[in-house]
Amino acid sequence: MGGIVGRLFREFAVTLSTAILVSLVISLTTTPMMCARLLRQDRQSKTPGPVSRLTESVFAWISDRYQGSLQVVLRHPAITLGVLIATIAATGYLFMVVPKGFFPQQDNGTVFGGMQGSQDASFQAMQDAALRVNNAIKTDPAVAAVVNFVGGNSATNSGFVYVALKPLNERKDQLE
Repeated sequence: MGGIVGRLFREFAVTLSTAILVSLVISLTTTPMMCARLLRQDRQSKTPGPVSRLTESVFAWISDRYQGSLQVVLRHPAITLGVLIATIAATGYLFMVVPKGFFPQQDNGTVFGGMQGSQDASFQAMQDAALRVNNAIKTDPAVAAVVNFVGGNSATNSGFVYVALKPLNERKDQLE
């Protein structure tokens, strides 16, 4: 992902990729070892209760289904390898075809901004400052309209500015 959005999400992408790789390594190495140690058949315990017997039978059923599917896969290594290669090829194809941006890369023609005055600023002083900001923004030829608000939530020393820009092709013409 390029541009500003790409720079914003680069660290997130690296963290997520690292977490997935670490999870992959753990799931392929230590998890089977821990399961082998925990699921030993030679353990002697107290007589299980009804809930424990029910869950044990469900787990035994799942384990039997998994063992059966694993035996099928291990008996047909060529088919398994073919499915793996097809999955990798489909993943590569989808990686190239599917859009990868979190946010649209197009220009939507809007700019938002906030204004903050000193703590002792009056509403009238903020309104005057907002008017000066409004007039300064209107001087830009790429601006179609400016709207600002002062006050709100009992805060007379803050404001908000919304700027609507002209269509992108008109702004590009003005830059040339």
